[in-house]
Amino acid sequence: MTGFWRRIERLNEVLAMLALACLVCLPFLQVILRDFFSAPIVGLEEATRWGLIGLVYLALPPLLTQDGQIRFPELVNLPPRRLRHGLERFTLALAGLALRRWSGPRSVRSCRTTVPGPRRWTSRFGCLRCLS
Repeated sequence: MTGFWRRIERLNEVLAMLALACLVCLPFLQVILRDFFSAPIVGLEEATRWGLIGLVYLALPPLLTQDGQIRFPELVNLPPRRLRHGLERFTLALAGLALRRWSGPRSVRSCRTTVPGPRRWTSRFGCLRCLS
């Protein structure tokens, strides 16, 4: 099974590199076509924005599995090990609570539906009030 997942990880890395190459080449091509030939590609700016979002999600798994995120070793190794782990857990919990607090109600509010149902919606994280 590990050989299968290694192939999947490698495919993910290759797709992320291709997405990065496209995000560099396509806007360059857009500038050349627009400025020298007056023939821009319609919608390329929006496609570049969506490509950047896709690149983040494609590059995140290999980055995390290879421990390649940006760190400052001087600051990371400064506190004792137990305090550092506690701070990491606190930061992760705080980020999770912030994500739950701000994304949950907004996603419920933005979902305009005419389906009749209960006034409270449940999720795996608990119960969210329907704000509409």
